[in-house]
Amino acid sequence: MSFFDLPNVDKSAKFSEQSETSLKRTLNQLNNFICRTDVPDKGCDFDAELIQQETYATNRRFGIQLKSIESNHPYQR
Repeated sequence: MSFFDLPNVDKSAKFSEQSETSLKRTLNQLNNFICRTDVPDKGCDFDAELIQQETYATNRRFGIQLKSIESNHPYQR
């Protein structure tokens, strides 16, 4: 790719971003999770830690690997 060529934004990148946003919206501190992006990505995309009694980080963690697919579900845009 030359300096003046523009990169493509393909459908899979868009679906990947949508799945990451949905995960972060679901697994958040209001729902007693600390969700972190796993960098560098070596199999797991995110690391989630449980919060106990809405106050204490427990150091109980699990890895999350996202898979996104194209869907014709009526509620997805």
